[in-house]
Amino acid sequence: MVGEFSCCKVPAKGSIRLEDNNIFIYKLAESDNAVVHAGWLTGLAYLSESVILKINTMYSQGIKEYIIIGHSQGGAISYLLTSYLNYLSGERIPVDVKFKTYSSAPPKPGNMEYAYDYDFITRGGWSLRVYNSEDWVPETPISVQTLNDFAEINPYSEIDSMLVKMNFIDKILFEYIVGRLKNSLTDSRDILVEYFGNETFKYSFAKHLNDFPKPLFTDDSYYYPRGVPVVLLAERYKIQYKKALETETQIPLLFKNHLVLPYYFLLNEIYFKP
Repeated sequence: MVGEFSCCKVPAKGSIRLEDNNIFIYKLAESDNAVVHAGWLTGLAYLSESVILKINTMYSQGIKEYIIIGHSQGGAISYLLTSYLNYLSGERIPVDVKFKTYSSAPPKPGNMEYAYDYDFITRGGWSLRVYNSEDWVPETPISVQTLNDFAEINPYSEIDSMLVKMNFIDKILFEYIVGRLKNSLTDSRDILVEYFGNETFKYSFAKHLNDFPKPLFTDDSYYYPRGVPVVLLAERYKIQYKKALETETQIPLLFKNHLVLPYYFLLNEIYFKP
């Protein structure tokens, strides 16, 4: 749960100092502009050594192909693990080890630049994103796209070329509207960084991981999906779906569309039922 709420971002390559001065060195993307969820990166940091050890142990037995699977938070970490292992290929793991990733109900683990890198290294169908259209978890974390989160050349960076063709009154009005939009988005982003970064670290990481140093959070709060989508469109099976959920009384209301039963039902209805 500590990792869930620390949803500010850190660079997609760098290092993290863990307890006892252990250093986790990682690379999840080529671009310096790629950033990822700080909490789930921390989860990867604690898993990484055991995963690498297992892969190398099994390689000596002739096993070279793996399926990486995760649901919910595990789905988010499955993305990061896939990226991490890809950039270790030929270094800490043999180059002929292959991975295919199935991320089920995954939240979005990073920004657009990280998504582009991930989709590039898994091109050809090597990563699938499975999500229920009624599930709120894949829509998270809360995301704010500011005017700085577009490609380098965009209508907002080239605003002067648009103003040239406007009369004086139109220019004043247009600049006022864009200014208000920019300030509102920036303010919203800053609130996310403060409360889901600085404050969350103070009351979660610092409380449960006493020796864990505070990460250097970035000001990017734009989360972007990745992986080939496998859409479980519950709307098409509304009556059957509702009946299926009624049989499971132990699922909390908040997670009734998120746990294993609804995903299993929709997968079976859409892909496996005659």
